[in-house]
Amino acid sequence: MMRQTRSLLVSTLCLLCLSFAMQLTAAAPNRGTAASRRAQEPAEASQSELRTLKQEMESAPASDQQLDRYHRLLTQINPAKASGGKRRQRNVVPMATAGTFCIAASGFTAGGPTFSRPQLQSAPPGFVQPCVTSMTGSAVFFNTYEFNVSGCTTPTITASTCGTTCGSGGTLADTVLLIYQKPDASSSTPGSPIFDPSAPCTNLVGANDDFCGSLSQITMGLMPGNFAVVVTSFANGQTGNYYFALDVPGCNLCSFTCGGGVTAANSPNECGAVVVYFAGSPNNCSGTATCSPASGSFFPVGRTTVTCSVPGGPSCSFPLTVQDTQVPTLTCPDNITTNENPAGSGAATVTYTTPRARDNCPTTVSCTPPSGSNFPVGTTIVNCTATDPSMNTANCSFAVTVNGTQSFSNCLQDDANPGNVVLFDKTTGNYRFCCNGTVVASGTGTITARGSAITLQDNSASRRVLVTLDQSVNKGSASVQSPPGTAVCSISDRNTTNNACTCGGGGGTIAPAPPNKKKH
Repeated sequence: MMRQTRSLLVSTLCLLCLSFAMQLTAAAPNRGTAASRRAQEPAEASQSELRTLKQEMESAPASDQQLDRYHRLLTQINPAKASGGKRRQRNVVPMATAGTFCIAASGFTAGGPTFSRPQLQSAPPGFVQPCVTSMTGSAVFFNTYEFNVSGCTTPTITASTCGTTCGSGGTLADTVLLIYQKPDASSSTPGSPIFDPSAPCTNLVGANDDFCGSLSQITMGLMPGNFAVVVTSFANGQTGNYYFALDVPGCNLCSFTCGGGVTAANSPNECGAVVVYFAGSPNNCSGTATCSPASGSFFPVGRTTVTCSVPGGPSCSFPLTVQDTQVPTLTCPDNITTNENPAGSGAATVTYTTPRARDNCPTTVSCTPPSGSNFPVGTTIVNCTATDPSMNTANCSFAVTVNGTQSFSNCLQDDANPGNVVLFDKTTGNYRFCCNGTVVASGTGTITARGSAITLQDNSASRRVLVTLDQSVNKGSASVQSPPGTAVCSISDRNTTNNACTCGGGGGTIAPAPPNKKKH
């Protein structure tokens, strides 16, 4: 009897223990869910504020305070990840299913293409109607992916940067997805692309922003045919990698990603080059891809857009650039020597043959001073430059010397600056005026003589010249304005007997100063 009673007691205690354990087990998920919910509340609040803030930034120019808050919220929602470990290679990773495609670790880098993104809204179709471009985030970086969907009646297309199919993470803080399709579902053709960056509202059928955190996903039912998905950053200047997945269950998905930009140097003495390139590999497409211009064509110097397509399927394009690395050669004419013309003018009109450049591309040549200019008495260096369209340059120079032929009876030389000199003839009125050794004015003035005092004046439209000399005391002064009202230089000469006058190669009857004699 006692053994039966003890057995019954043990059984009762075990049942109580099992019941308590089951209660603990049942309560554990509730405690975990509550803790998880408390942990999610700050993130959800930040995400909600971010969405509200971005709507405000879309509808009006953003303030500095809004931009600062935007970046702080992004940091809270998408904390920075460690940069260590292997760097993911940018490549195309096709999935096993015909209706799925994946781009792994594609991204935006500084200097990439940009466009003015349509303005966003939270309600479907995800963009403001009628479509307008956004104020914040205009000129954002973008990548375009074209696809062909067939083999189904009403495909449901899901495009995502959330990493649901081809990985997660990346370094791009924020993305926006846009989807484009022509009304007739046809493919892109030259002059009629599915997506045109210069007309970002044309053919736009859907958009999504912040579907998962600050990343995006868009799901739409569309007719079979060709379409383009555009992945953009939210604001200009945001760079980084992202993962892009496309899923069309039960359909055939033909995708075509081009091989990428190509850069080549010009062929010797050719303004271009024959370039062989890799067009890219279509995935799950029928037919053979063709490109225009074809690989192996002659491409001119500069940038050419190569467009590749699959018959009845998607197309893609990439830039092909031929750089002109050949520098032109330029040979100048021999030095030129001539006399002033007319005599006493202090200058001569000189024409010369503009040198011809040799180069692989059309080249322009410019010289300073140009042929046909009025060269002053003395020596002037002519500098010539050859420039091709790629801004490769070559230079050469030659000298033009104009000799003075007119004799002068008198001169004045500044006491403080011997380079300020005026030569003149008291009979004819011919003069030549130099400032700092350079001819600034020459011509014929009006002479007025009263005893030993001589005055020369030239009040022409382009200058004002005044020279006074008192031969009884060997003193004089002079000034020149060119144009009138703008002083160029002046002369104060308190002793004309010790002058050594040279102005632009002229001279005449003016004797040099005695040896070692200086102006006082």
